[in-house]
Amino acid sequence: MRSKRVFVLGAGASVFAGYPLAKDLLKFLRQDPFPEALTQKAASEVLPKIDAAFLQLERSTRTRWDLETLLTQLDLFGNIGNLRLVHGEWTAVDRAKITRVIAEQFQWHQYNLTKFLRSASDEDLQSLEAQKLKLVADAWARKILPGDCIITFNWDLLHEAILWLAHKWSYVDGYGFKAPQDIIDKTPSKTMIYKLHGSVNWVQREDGMEVEDIEYVGEFFPGSHPSVRRYPPVTTSWDTGRKLILPTYLKDISRNRILLDVWGLAQEALGEAEEIVVIGYSLNPTDHPARLLLGTELRRNNSIGRVTVVGKSMGGWPDFLCTVGKQLDRKEQTFEEWALS
Repeated sequence: MRSKRVFVLGAGASVFAGYPLAKDLLKFLRQDPFPEALTQKAASEVLPKIDAAFLQLERSTRTRWDLETLLTQLDLFGNIGNLRLVHGEWTAVDRAKITRVIAEQFQWHQYNLTKFLRSASDEDLQSLEAQKLKLVADAWARKILPGDCIITFNWDLLHEAILWLAHKWSYVDGYGFKAPQDIIDKTPSKTMIYKLHGSVNWVQREDGMEVEDIEYVGEFFPGSHPSVRRYPPVTTSWDTGRKLILPTYLKDISRNRILLDVWGLAQEALGEAEEIVVIGYSLNPTDHPARLLLGTELRRNNSIGRVTVVGKSMGGWPDFLCTVGKQLDRKEQTFEEWALS
């Protein structure tokens, strides 16, 4: 492991492949029918609740709300009853259902993307969209060097799928923990991907337990040799074992054992980095856990004098970096423009 570069990725680093920004998440969840019947049922029950809550909030406050602020309001009511602005029940089961809907829609989108990424044949690359996807994915993979670390706030599987196909990352140990399956693949990962909000293919029976399964390895990482999947599945809960950190301002990492470990590894990587590149991540002023992690480690890392931020907008980075005593290197480009440069 030679490189000590850390890439911090937000939603803007996956938009080129059709994944949504936070403001477009709800629209993304509705774009395709769900292949699995129980997920269809979950969506039919939880999405109308969200629609009704949006309507109530916008009528009472006369402002536009996005999904993140709505879920924050619903979570606030769950903790502090007198802050309720929405009538109607919002329970832990509802949170599990929206988690299931998110996980399956993101998996289905990646399943279709992987068909493009795994083949370079002319027949598969006829559309301009497919050509662009392939060009950007290949360019991004070439930029990644052995020893690089990716810290991402995204749930999607895009970047590990790209690096898997480039033989630069492995699901066996590349998430920061060893894959629980009895697998044939033994080559250590050349790079690491730390997913601070969880991943749509990690399965935990409960928050306090280990990851018991990395699902659909064969589909998302072609050429892998996963063990035979267990039946029945590890969990049949409404969230299907996906313990994602939902888009809300009340993010509690401490309840999830695996995420605590992953955040610790990310902390070490940031503290030891010799170069940090932020891509498509605006650093929301209300995202206190992320700001604490980044601020603490940037303050103590004397090897870093400046941080490169890639994005059409710099978001909260100029003020934040000034506070932690680092300079800002602006790259006012989209992820794909930067990758192809």
